[in-house]
Amino acid sequence: MQITKTAALALFGLTLATSNTHADGLPKIAVLATGGTIAGSAPGPTDPGYMSGQVSVDFLLAAVPELKDIATATGEQISNVGSQNMSDEIWLTLAARIDELAASDYAGIVITHGTDTMEETAYFLSLVAHTDKPIVLTGAMRPSTAISADGPVNIYNAVAVAVDPRSKGLGVMVVLNDEIHDAHSVFKSHETEVSTFNSGDHGLIGTVEYGDITYF
Repeated sequence: MQITKTAALALFGLTLATSNTHADGLPKIAVLATGGTIAGSAPGPTDPGYMSGQVSVDFLLAAVPELKDIATATGEQISNVGSQNMSDEIWLTLAARIDELAASDYAGIVITHGTDTMEETAYFLSLVAHTDKPIVLTGAMRPSTAISADGPVNIYNAVAVAVDPRSKGLGVMVVLNDEIHDAHSVFKSHETEVSTFNSGDHGLIGTVEYGDITYF
């Protein structure tokens, strides 16, 4: 059954402790940025060449002012690299920070990440994260300066998934292109298409369109 954003937030308020909400009554979400295409920059809006990991988490959040309607989101820069340069050190830093935030008053955690190694990071976190709070990875196939950048809507949908009360206990998820994938099944299937992520025979666990979520 599909649930609207308004209904989800109302249910969220009934089912979660007050400590997980900000003073304005909205759930608190931490957005941890690691770099990638979503933080990339190109010389022009139609230029196919770009450098990943060029803009900050504050820039990414400022591009999605609609977040204020569904959550109180705070940003933190863990790294700012292309995901081909993701390292054990960044992984361990990210995992430790997730455990710290999950033990505090945040309702969920969103991670912005490059797509090349997103599936590896998602799987790693699914093995080491010590929380049943939602952990949602998102990214983009087009840089932040592109004429049709997909980062803002992916961030919005990822936060919507993170604040949905039904997401608790589902483990680590990947949200891109209006799709919700489980960390154990997701893989990148194409170098440039926005529909690159796939879950193979296991299939999606849900869809999210402008914050409206359907879990299968």
